[in-house]
Amino acid sequence: MFNQTMVSQATVFQFVLFTSYFSLHCCGENFIFNGFKQASNLLSLDDAAKITKGGLLQLTNDTIPMLGHAFFSSPIPMIKTNNNMPCVNGLPTGRKVN
Repeated sequence: MFNQTMVSQATVFQFVLFTSYFSLHCCGENFIFNGFKQASNLLSLDDAAKITKGGLLQLTNDTIPMLGHAFFSSPIPMIKTNNNMPCVNGLPTGRKVN
């Protein structure tokens, strides 16, 4: 049998999964910021936020309950799609063009 805690955890998990799927598929362009180490000069970090040696963005601390924030140095242009969901428009990804 399921107890109340397991049911609520399952509900939260389903909500997060649904929200993630919906937000990733709201528009044709997907945005993945891969390799924070190379973009460290474009980010402003505070509190517990740091970029690890492997290039991952760490926003929490395991030892002390702290939370950090990472801010992109300039505003990200947004557009509204047909279903009025805001999506990233023309975000520079740092790719080289030969």
